[in-house]
Amino acid sequence: MSSSKLLHLSRVSKEENICRAISLETTSYPADEAASASMIRFRQNHASAFFWAAYLQNTDQDSQTFVGFINGTLTAKEKLDEESMAQHDPHGSLLCIHSVVIDQVFRRQGLGAQMLKQYVNIICNSQPQVKRIMLISKAYLVRFYTSCGFTVKKLSSVVHGVDPWFELELDCEAAKLAGMVTQSRKYGEAS
Repeated sequence: MSSSKLLHLSRVSKEENICRAISLETTSYPADEAASASMIRFRQNHASAFFWAAYLQNTDQDSQTFVGFINGTLTAKEKLDEESMAQHDPHGSLLCIHSVVIDQVFRRQGLGAQMLKQYVNIICNSQPQVKRIMLISKAYLVRFYTSCGFTVKKLSSVVHGVDPWFELELDCEAAKLAGMVTQSRKYGEAS
């Protein structure tokens, strides 16, 4: 499969897709960094508007393959810290992205960038309360996130595992003005 194949994003709601996300999370992150199954379920139950899966259309055109997912939660705080990333405040304006995962079989094909850019487009257009999107990244992934429109803010105070993390941010209004976010359209149904 190549990056010329278009991904389709839809919100995660079916149990089989939640289980698939849990499986991908645990196989994609070191044990001391991966979210637990209960935390993934918390995010899906309390912040479902920010929990999206990416699918590739199969050649038979009647089915799709779940290839990745992104999830996040809202906070009313102005910055990322352990507390703001462990909860979901439905009135918050800062979206904290927790997981950006592509199945190992589909990596290095440009699908992660496609997925993240579509996700940002969806969120900035369909969730007007979200003013900024932030995440933390290890050094080796910073270039990936900056290629998707995020800017490096600082070394993060959040501790997950042994490696340092960097804080990155995307301002939704600035992204719209810069043409990084396109006009809204109807987005995928829950899956």
